[in-house]
Amino acid sequence: MADQPFSRKNLVEIGEELGKVDVESLKFLCKDVLPRRSIQKMDRATQIFISLLEKGKLKPDDGDFLLQCLYYMKKHNIIKKLGYRCEDIEKNIKEKKYKVTPYRAMLFELSEDLDTDEIETIKFSIKEKYSMKKNQMDRLRSGLNIMDTLETDGHIDETNVKDLENFILQVLGRDDLKKYFDEYFASSSQAPRVPIGHTNVDVSMLTVPSGTQQDSVETDIKIDESQTPTPPIPGEPDFLLGFACVPGYVSYRRRSTGSIYIEKLTNAIDRFADRCDLSTILLQVNHDVSDEKLEIPVEISAQGSIAGQQPSQQVNRFIACSAPLNALRRQLFL
Repeated sequence: MADQPFSRKNLVEIGEELGKVDVESLKFLCKDVLPRRSIQKMDRATQIFISLLEKGKLKPDDGDFLLQCLYYMKKHNIIKKLGYRCEDIEKNIKEKKYKVTPYRAMLFELSEDLDTDEIETIKFSIKEKYSMKKNQMDRLRSGLNIMDTLETDGHIDETNVKDLENFILQVLGRDDLKKYFDEYFASSSQAPRVPIGHTNVDVSMLTVPSGTQQDSVETDIKIDESQTPTPPIPGEPDFLLGFACVPGYVSYRRRSTGSIYIEKLTNAIDRFADRCDLSTILLQVNHDVSDEKLEIPVEISAQGSIAGQQPSQQVNRFIACSAPLNALRRQLFL
């Protein structure tokens, strides 16, 4: 499986090696990239692969997202057959080159570490805490079902895993699983940004992560601190503002596809509007925007202007961060 390891022919072969439980695992790991309604109807791995191809999350020569899914599913034999090494995938994850979100990975790994008795204990705690009816309890057949139900019913999300922590650490006493929460919180607390809202720009102040971006980017920006707009703040509660970048900084716009922020916002609404409130969706937009790696030829002048240089000259790598301003007093659904 060399030249195009993720060709449709090879994907069919991979699908034949994945059983019913594997398909459910893959569906769960894809919840952040595929619409929930379509996932629910899928019962074969090939259906998931086709959807990933249509969404651009899988290409004949690029299957990083699927590889990370297979890694979490411990399908090392399939990864090897595709011509990849588990060590390289693990290295990418440790270097925060996430394809599967840290939140999704945490839920999946926690579910995999629960035994039958622990699942029954959590089911009892869930029933008591949320007053679940029998038909709801019948869904809780595995650790993965528990994570899926807690999330679907709105008891946990990317901004709130408090109840889940309590079930795992307090009810079960599984302190050994605290590492998964710690890893997730560490990944969530990092909000990288590109600080160029200053008259004199120092290259050492810029966030310079690894990764590249091939599309051309508008970079001929004149920086003038006096012209930085003050964000409008409504005089009443219950408002939600979405900024493409932290006020005082600048956002990126590709010449070929337009605003990165608008692209990620529309994608997130398409994926999550059927089950998440708007605040949660904007948190996902923050993650997706900051996940974009931008490789830009730049020249920093004494006056603080940035202009495109020849490809042979210095190239800097940047990431950005969108900034929602939230004063809502209740959840808002689209």
